[in-house]
Amino acid sequence: MLIERPTSEQWRQLRDNCLQTEEDMAHLNAFPYNCGRPTGDELFDALRHMSASPGCKFWLIEEKGEIVGFINFGSIIPWQHNAFGVVIGKRFARKGYARKALQELINRKSEFGITELNGYCNRRNTAIIKLMEFSGFKLDSSFIDRQDSEAIKYYCQGVYALNV
Repeated sequence: MLIERPTSEQWRQLRDNCLQTEEDMAHLNAFPYNCGRPTGDELFDALRHMSASPGCKFWLIEEKGEIVGFINFGSIIPWQHNAFGVVIGKRFARKGYARKALQELINRKSEFGITELNGYCNRRNTAIIKLMEFSGFKLDSSFIDRQDSEAIKYYCQGVYALNV
């Protein structure tokens, strides 16, 4: 379930469940953008700031009563328009939570005011690439990111609702 307005307790759970240990951060930083590798505290502070920014939409992901990660949408990186990002904590990875969260975002796109959805990632991040392809995204082979030569773009032409 996507949580649009997290409580202080839910924010604490995100930190504790996903951003606390070196292993957590190694998992989250496996495919960094532009060689950036934030600490847990730096990422947490950036997420709190991002969640209050008008150009970005942000949700925590809750499964079975626990915060397992987050998903965001907007232009977090100025030249990556209408971008979504999804992050699942290490101990919750590979359980289908990212897929379920992206499908919920797509299914609720009208409610959230989303008309176009793009995914940007490191070309070696096979998990997110498989997720995007499963969800109907196509590779934009013409995309070039001048800040990160490893970045690729996927787009979803006409964002369609999926079965969760």
